[in-house]
Amino acid sequence: MPGTTLRISTLTNFLLFHSGVSPAKYAFMKRFILFVVFGLSLNMTARSQSAENEIELNSSIEKVTVFLDGAQIERTAKHLLQSGKSTLVLEKLSPFMDPSSISVEGEGTFTILGVNHRRNFLEKENKSKELEGLSKRREAIQDSIVLEQNLISVWAEEEQFLKENRNIKGSANGYELEDLRDISQYYTDRIRTIKQEQLAGNKRIIKLNNNLSKVNKQIQELEGKKDVGWSEIVIQIESKSSQTVALKISYLCANAGWMPTYDVWVKDVKSDIELVYQAYLRQDTREDWENVQLSFSNAEPNLSGQAPALSPLFLYFGNYKRAAPTASGYIDYYNNPGRISGVVRDENGEPLIGATIMVAGTTVGTISDMNGYYELSLPADAGQLEVSYVGFQTQSVALSGTSQVDVQLSEGAALSEIVVTGYAAGADRSRKKDREQDKAYKTEIPTQTIEFTTSVEFLLDIPYTIKSGNEVVKLDLKRLNIPASYEYISVPKLDETAYLQAIITDWEQYNLLEGEMSLRFEKTFVGKSVLDVRYATDTLELSLGRDKGIIIDRENVKEFSRKTFLGGKRIERRHYRTTVRNTRSQAIRIQLVDQVPISSNKDIEVESLDISGGELDEETGELIWTVEVASGQTITLDNKYEVKYPKREYLRID
Repeated sequence: MPGTTLRISTLTNFLLFHSGVSPAKYAFMKRFILFVVFGLSLNMTARSQSAENEIELNSSIEKVTVFLDGAQIERTAKHLLQSGKSTLVLEKLSPFMDPSSISVEGEGTFTILGVNHRRNFLEKENKSKELEGLSKRREAIQDSIVLEQNLISVWAEEEQFLKENRNIKGSANGYELEDLRDISQYYTDRIRTIKQEQLAGNKRIIKLNNNLSKVNKQIQELEGKKDVGWSEIVIQIESKSSQTVALKISYLCANAGWMPTYDVWVKDVKSDIELVYQAYLRQDTREDWENVQLSFSNAEPNLSGQAPALSPLFLYFGNYKRAAPTASGYIDYYNNPGRISGVVRDENGEPLIGATIMVAGTTVGTISDMNGYYELSLPADAGQLEVSYVGFQTQSVALSGTSQVDVQLSEGAALSEIVVTGYAAGADRSRKKDREQDKAYKTEIPTQTIEFTTSVEFLLDIPYTIKSGNEVVKLDLKRLNIPASYEYISVPKLDETAYLQAIITDWEQYNLLEGEMSLRFEKTFVGKSVLDVRYATDTLELSLGRDKGIIIDRENVKEFSRKTFLGGKRIERRHYRTTVRNTRSQAIRIQLVDQVPISSNKDIEVESLDISGGELDEETGELIWTVEVASGQTITLDNKYEVKYPKREYLRID
């Protein structure tokens, strides 16, 4: 230390002397710099001595419980303790760890004196083998580009040399005609060769640049944009004797989670539903999960467990009830387009890969693809989207009736997003794309369903590996054969289309969460919908999409629909006839919905004349027919009514 201080003092004198400061400032600044440097030296020495007393504790991840938002990591470690006090350190843990969630337990006769969390920004993150291979590949491509550019330069110099020496200056006797022909032919052949080589070289450079762009993009996905360091757990233990101890360490990490999705297969309207319960897993904790026991829980540990309490409700004139508020106003349920898509970009317009798009207040969501593109089916009451990406500010986007919503996120944190690919121990089970398949994927992972008091957990029976990478994993958790009855529903006044619905009773036993469904009916992919259990009662209705085999037509029968006058009253009659034709090979059950207007004024009289046996709700005016239609059969349903009102008034009935 004295030698170091002397060298620092000499350097300080040199810098201050040449800085041109006054003698007083010179003396003060010299003392200040020496004080700071001496303090830092003492701190570094103390840290060095402290580090010498610390023992690195080797551990492995045994189990990971993935929540809807976050993941609990459980590690185990064995260590031979010496008698006395010891400081054990677990290094290179996730930088996204929640320090308040750390728990350490052990077996043995020892005392845990303390558990602390700290961050380590000094030790750089080790590059994965894949990243190292990509870096070497990038260097090789860059070298090849430079080589091609140099070759093109050589060809260009030769071309310039030939052009500058085209003028032939022979001897006094001149050249023979044959010599001139040889020279001309040589010049032509060389120029042709040069042009061909330049063209081929430029093509190779274009191809190399394309490959370089792909490699750079892959490297960016793997290494992220910023270095976020590591977390470390420091455990202080006291033991009265030498012994081998077994420790269990658990902690909660952010930047991991799962979303439920479903594949729904319906062979025909006489068969059970085959429902594949899937987990759409994202993992960006910076820790590889090697052969771990993996489970998925519907618990939400980040939410408060405290029950809410009511405040006094004071009444005053002018208060009224409105729809649930959103970030930019109030939800307009009629503005819900049903399905939405868009692109998520950063401030520079670059697409964000692996951004999370969620319907606020639900577990319905998706992940943006390699181009930042996403598609998502919306629940009926969707009011806003929440778009998040590690290292960027989460953005809430109100839905305004449009089917396309592009989102631009701003950087607001020091973390960067990494998504992962996974495979089971002993067998490759990774899926690189969420693709629509022509036939059912029959292989599923053996899974146990464990029901707790307030949550449900799906435990995989085989060890699983999830490595940090650039993809999201989709896992089949359960395959269920669910008894269901089928019924079509149609509202011809709004849409002359029959929608197939599956009606499930006792649906609570399947532990379903709201999520997006991929629908396949009669071995054909028919689209996507949303399984929404939030408002289900004793039955759960699944919308299975449109069926073009049921032809529906609603027409206004002009012969009956007319206006007449009786005294001071105007009378308007309406006759709407709905025709249903079943072109399928089996009978169907269909519910058709129409309406009869209802009066909100005593001067307006409404009378229903004919509803073809339907059920009319007098309070709402809703008219429902539930009918059986045999294969090849066509039925007609009539809705006739008349409205009387003062002829001096104008009234729009339809």
